[in-house]
Amino acid sequence: MKKHKVLCIDDETHNLEALERLLRKKYSVVTANSGAAALEELQNHNFSLIISDQKMPEMTVVQFFEQAKDIQPE
Repeated sequence: MKKHKVLCIDDETHNLEALERLLRKKYSVVTANSGAAALEELQNHNFSLIISDQKMPEMTVVQFFEQAKDIQPE
Protein backbone atom coordinates (compact mmCIF):
# COMPACT_ATOMS: atom_id res chain seq x y z
CA MET A 1 0.00 0.00 0.00
CA LYS A 2 1.35 3.39 -1.00
CA LYS A 3 1.51 5.92 1.82
CA HIS A 4 0.06 9.40 1.36
CA LYS A 5 2.74 12.09 1.40
CA VAL A 6 2.43 14.87 4.02
CA LEU A 7 4.40 18.12 4.05
CA CYS A 8 5.01 19.66 7.50
CA ILE A 9 6.27 23.24 7.69
CA ASP A 10 7.53 24.95 10.83
CA ASP A 11 10.54 27.11 11.69
CA GLU A 12 10.91 25.33 15.04
CA THR A 13 12.79 22.05 14.67
CA HIS A 14 11.24 20.38 17.72
CA ASN A 15 7.75 20.88 16.26
CA LEU A 16 8.80 19.28 12.96
CA GLU A 17 10.37 16.36 14.78
CA ALA A 18 7.23 15.82 16.85
CA LEU A 19 4.99 15.90 13.77
CA GLU A 20 7.24 13.47 11.94
CA ARG A 21 7.23 11.03 14.87
CA LEU A 22 3.45 11.27 15.13
CA LEU A 23 2.74 10.76 11.43
CA ARG A 24 5.52 8.55 10.03
CA LYS A 25 3.85 5.20 10.73
CA LYS A 26 0.92 5.93 8.44
CA TYR A 27 2.31 8.60 6.09
CA SER A 28 5.40 9.51 4.15
CA VAL A 29 6.47 12.73 5.89
CA VAL A 30 8.54 15.52 4.35
CA THR A 31 9.55 18.45 6.54
CA ALA A 32 10.55 22.01 5.70
CA ASN A 33 11.81 24.65 8.11
CA SER A 34 10.61 27.64 6.06
CA GLY A 35 8.03 28.63 3.51
CA ALA A 36 10.73 28.92 0.85
CA ALA A 37 11.99 25.39 1.56
CA ALA A 38 8.41 24.10 1.43
CA LEU A 39 7.84 25.75 -1.96
CA GLU A 40 10.94 23.91 -3.23
CA GLU A 41 9.50 20.61 -1.98
CA LEU A 42 6.26 21.36 -3.85
CA GLN A 43 8.28 21.65 -7.05
CA ASN A 44 9.49 18.06 -6.61
CA HIS A 45 6.66 16.19 -4.86
CA ASN A 46 2.89 15.89 -4.80
CA PHE A 47 1.38 16.02 -1.32
CA SER A 48 -1.94 14.77 -0.02
CA LEU A 49 -1.80 17.14 2.96
CA ILE A 50 0.15 20.20 4.10
CA ILE A 51 0.45 21.07 7.80
CA SER A 52 1.96 24.48 8.48
CA ASP A 53 2.81 26.86 11.27
CA GLN A 54 0.91 30.16 10.93
CA LYS A 55 3.77 32.54 11.67
CA MET A 56 7.21 32.02 10.18
CA PRO A 57 10.04 34.54 9.76
CA GLU A 58 9.99 34.72 5.95
CA MET A 59 6.27 34.48 5.23
CA THR A 60 2.94 33.69 6.83
CA VAL A 61 1.02 30.54 5.99
CA VAL A 62 -1.39 32.66 3.90
CA GLN A 63 1.51 33.96 1.80
CA PHE A 64 2.84 30.42 1.49
CA PHE A 65 -0.48 29.00 0.26
CA GLU A 66 -0.94 31.85 -2.22
CA GLN A 67 2.32 30.78 -3.87
CA ALA A 68 1.75 27.05 -3.36
CA LYS A 69 -1.54 27.07 -5.27
CA ASP A 70 0.33 28.34 -8.34
CA ILE A 71 2.71 25.36 -8.11
CA GLN A 72 0.11 22.71 -7.23
CA PRO A 73 -3.42 24.05 -7.70
CA GLU A 74 -4.99 20.71 -6.72
